[in-house]
Amino acid sequence: MKAKKIVPASLIVLLCTSFWLGAQKENAKKKSDPEKEVKSLIKKDLLFKKRKKLGPPRRNIFSARKSEIRNTKVNPDVPEKDTQKLRDLITERISSGPLNIRYVGYIVSGEKIVALIFFEENVLAVEEGEVIAEGVEVEKITPVEIEIIGPDSKKRKYPLEGEDK
Repeated sequence: MKAKKIVPASLIVLLCTSFWLGAQKENAKKKSDPEKEVKSLIKKDLLFKKRKKLGPPRRNIFSARKSEIRNTKVNPDVPEKDTQKLRDLITERISSGPLNIRYVGYIVSGEKIVALIFFEENVLAVEEGEVIAEGVEVEKITPVEIEIIGPDSKKRKYPLEGEDK
């Protein structure tokens, strides 16, 4: 009869000790691996990279847009003489012949009209008073036509292309 009471009691003691030992192993793992649990959200190795020296800006964002000069690749190592030669070449090419402009559409936004044009094989969205090349300025935009002042100070009108009204 004593054996019947000792066996269940010993099983209960063994079960309790196994749970206690398992809990001790978990606590030991938590204490030994604090680095693995705490991960930083900031990648500190990216904070201390060497900074590159920036070159001069490609264009002045406060000046009028100049599509021809903006579309050419700018090399900061090119001397000022070469840049001036490039500008003179562009001005000469534009002023030498008739302007290659096609007025293909417009967008009305409140009181402002933005014209969509093809200029020297480039598609541009322009507003009134905007300089699109050296000496070429948009004078007036209407839904019917666009008026451009060329490098020779002559006003030219280009009608809207597309559907017949």
